[in-house]
Amino acid sequence: MRSRYQDLGLCDLRHIHTGVGMATALLEEATKAFNGGQIKPTVFVFLPTSVDGSGPMFWDKQVLNFAGYELEDGSIVGDPSNVKLTQDIIDLGWAPPRPKTPWDLLPIVAVAENDAPALVEVPDDLRRLFAIQHPDYPGFNALGLRWYQFPALIRLGFDIGGLQYTATPFIEWYMDAEIGVRNLTDTFRFDALSEVVNAIGFVIDAYRAKPEYADIRELEESQTMSSCGGGAAPKPS
Repeated sequence: MRSRYQDLGLCDLRHIHTGVGMATALLEEATKAFNGGQIKPTVFVFLPTSVDGSGPMFWDKQVLNFAGYELEDGSIVGDPSNVKLTQDIIDLGWAPPRPKTPWDLLPIVAVAENDAPALVEVPDDLRRLFAIQHPDYPGFNALGLRWYQFPALIRLGFDIGGLQYTATPFIEWYMDAEIGVRNLTDTFRFDALSEVVNAIGFVIDAYRAKPEYADIRELEESQTMSSCGGGAAPKPS
């Protein structure tokens, strides 16, 4: 993304003084920046913090967030990292869909200085999810994994010219591994790795028994040691 800094757009939203206005403007401008899938990297700048003020802010981590519901038995439906956020938004007055699913998108909650938290639903044109599938593994497709179309971090800010900006959301595109390696497989997120392994019939013991696995492992260990200023001792002949 750093290589595209010259293409970064700036959306000045410093004229907005209410939470409803913040959430509404962010969703409208994010839709424009999404640009039908041809994403224009853009930072959205809201008012700076006033003297002795807390500054405007958003509750959500991103423009698009999956809800996380903790059930009575302690299990979680949806994104575990959003359980507290989801409950806070419910307490604010949001009514989750029925039935609840792992793919329910949370509304945006914005708080302007000296204003109450405001809740605004994500518009339909940003709600479309894409299915994550593989042409050779129907069992994998049956897992029903999906994700939203773009990342747009909300809890960002910066200081410039003696001013502190506490609400400067940023929209970009996903890098190749973010969804599959982090969001869907981290143990504190959707933790779907074991399901994927079973769905594609991957047998770890059989993989480890292959000669090439030993070669790869030795290469990785050697690379790790050399990067630390050491090296793996050669095997005795």
